[in-house]
Formats: sequence, C-alpha cells, structure tokens
Amino acid sequence: MKKTHFFLLVSFLIFVLVLISCIGLILLLSPHRRATAKESSEPFCVVIDCGHGGPDGGAVGADGTAEKDINLALGFALKALLEQNGYSVVMTRKDDNFICDDHSASLREQNVSDHHNRLAVAEKYKNSVFVSLHMNKFSDARYWGAQLFYSPNHADSKVLSALIRERIIAFVQQGNSRELKEMDSSVYIIYHATHPALLLECGFMSNREELEKFKTEKYRSKFAFSVFLGINDYVMQRGKNG
Repeated sequence: MKKTHFFLLVSFLIFVLVLISCIGLILLLSPHRRATAKESSEPFCVVIDCGHGGPDGGAVGADGTAEKDINLALGFALKALLEQNGYSVVMTRKDDNFICDDHSASLREQNVSDHHNRLAVAEKYKNSVFVSLHMNKFSDARYWGAQLFYSPNHADSKVLSALIRERIIAFVQQGNSRELKEMDSSVYIIYHATHPALLLECGFMSNREELEKFKTEKYRSKFAFSVFLGINDYVMQRGKNG
C-alpha cells in the first residue's frame, strides 16, 4: 500500500472515531438523557390514596359506616408501617376532605377536580408507586374479599398488584379467589396514571362480617401489613432486576 493511501485511511478512521465520540457526547447531554438520570436519582416514594372524603362518603354499610373513614384508617396504618421501614410516603388526603380546587362548586364539579388533583399528586413523584384504597359494595351480601385493579399504562402495575394479592391471601384472606383485573376508563386516576398504580378494593361494606372486621384496628393493622409486605416484595424484586 502506498504511503499516501495509508495516511488517508488512518485520517479517515480518526475522523470516524471523533464523529462517534461527538455523537455519544451529544446524546449523553441531551435533555431526555438528563431527565432520565434525574428520575432514577429521585428517592422511591409510595403515594397512598385514601378513596373518597368530605361530602363523598363512598359506599355505606348497613350500620351507617362510611367507606371514606375505613379507607383513611387503612391509609394511616399502611403509612406507619412503610415509614417504620424507611420508606418515603405521601398521602393524597390526611383528613376527611375533598382535595378539590373550588368547594363552592357543585358536588360533581368538586368530584372531577378532586380526581384530577389526586392524579397530579401521583404524577408529581416520578420514582413512585400509587396505591388507592377503597371498599367494595354489592347487592348480594355474601360476597367478600379484596380485589386489585391495575393501571394499563405501566407493566409494573400488574406486577405490584400480583405481589400484594399474594400477601393478602396468604396473610389475612385465605380462600380469596378474586383475580387481578386491568382498570378500565371508569376510574380516572388509575386509568391515566403513568407510573405503577393500582386500586385496591380491600373488602365488602355489604358483607356484615367483613365490615365488622375492618372496623377493628387489629384487622386493619393485619390487612395493612399484608399490603406493606407486597409493596416491599415489589421493591426487593425491582432492586434485583436493576
């Protein structure tokens, strides 16, 4: 090979290497790359949503017990367990209130605002999971047991739901055969959440025996502990998978 051709080849190879390095640097410093790095560095957070509140009591038991009160009590029990084990926790509500923008609006308008604001809280924390606590009700009082509905927008929503379901069945509701279901558009928050999110129907207000259990601090603590275990399983599994 002539020297002239050799030097041209070497020069071309150097140019290609420099070009590749420049492209890599541009990608590394791009806004998307910076945003991804920022998200991964944010501390992990569990957002607990205690369903209903204020003028919206949710389902009502035969004895007048309001769903909103059980949801809040369960939320505080779960929050305590998570924080005792080093988790960062945010609650969408901490008292008997809607989190709507205008309390002078109609109940329907307040409800819409409340749902949008709860979703905004869920979306604020990028490295997080969203757990919405509710109680079920049906015309036939024989039905009982927890059921989980996962968001269709993130694969981990189903993973987290499955792990929580396993713990609930093993620890507090043996014999519960209710399957996981993907959430449809009927529940705005879960359907539109972009991070791992689920709605947990903890039990049935219409089942007198189950309602009596949830009215006791002892049972709520056991139930909250099973949910905590499922969340912790998810975090440990996520850590192993990178």
